[in-house]
Amino acid sequence: MSLKLIIPGLRGNKFYYVRGQINGKRVEVSTDTTDKANAEKFKADLEVSLRNNVAAPDKVTFRVAAESYIDWRKPSSRDETQIRILIQIFGERFVCDLVQADLVSAADFLMPNGNPANKNRWVIRPAASVLHYAANNRWCEWQRIRLFKEPRPTTRATTPDVAKKLIKAAPKTEQKLLLLWIFKHGDRITDAVNIEWARIDFESRIYKHYERKNDKWRTAPVDDEVFALLLDLKETLKDKETGKLPQYVFPWRTRYGVYKWLIPLRDRVGVDFTPHMARHTVGTQLNAQGASLRTIMERLGHADVKSSLRYQAGDIEVVRREGRRLAPLMWENKKKQT
Repeated sequence: MSLKLIIPGLRGNKFYYVRGQINGKRVEVSTDTTDKANAEKFKADLEVSLRNNVAAPDKVTFRVAAESYIDWRKPSSRDETQIRILIQIFGERFVCDLVQADLVSAADFLMPNGNPANKNRWVIRPAASVLHYAANNRWCEWQRIRLFKEPRPTTRATTPDVAKKLIKAAPKTEQKLLLLWIFKHGDRITDAVNIEWARIDFESRIYKHYERKNDKWRTAPVDDEVFALLLDLKETLKDKETGKLPQYVFPWRTRYGVYKWLIPLRDRVGVDFTPHMARHTVGTQLNAQGASLRTIMERLGHADVKSSLRYQAGDIEVVRREGRRLAPLMWENKKKQT
């Protein structure tokens, strides 16, 4: 495959750049010129050097590297959007010139009031992914990108008593079921309200739902208490003539629709509560019951083990109980002495 000359202005590039593949090697490099004749000569010389196994010029821009990374990695729409924001920041700068301080400056510029976790999530990690991809293609030297120091994650769990009060006070079956659902399954509220009847297997008692944050489908078991209330609601919503059900289990498509009745309910009961606290409550209770880290990850759908670690050994009594499972080392000696 020969190289192609890409004109300026396409995808916002300032100069002509060369794209293609030779000898199994993908090439994307800026010509550093807006003159077509000079760009053509650059391309011709580059082809000769590559075919003769001579190293290509190290002049790949962040824009070219990022576009190539997107084509290869095919990140989620949310991650791609953030990478394209970074293209606006670093655009025509060469990847070989970018260093840690540039990424930090970009994070501070884009998120002046952002916390370290968000700066890492939306700026440092996507920028580092592009730079590491560029390094793998020998467009720049590999460098270790350091993250902003994040505080140790904490939980915002509530108690089973608060959950019981809210569920009992909810006036409608759909409201009771939604509260029970998030307190038993730990799903994010936006994912929970988009559960479809067709994706619930009543025979196997499992359900399938789409996780927007992780951009993937996940299968999980239906809790026994949830299952019982789900059957009641199913009979109520079933059309008497056709026997058909609506597409979605719950009538609210966004969390804001839930907040319209949940906030007044919370205030009336007199408790501090947000739907995400139910998710933290599930993780905390699973840990207290001795669930493994893998179980907590599976129940909450965590893609990163760090998200589940916040629940591990968060209670001193859990640590004490698990410590008692260690083999005794001096007990027999004490018995002999007595």
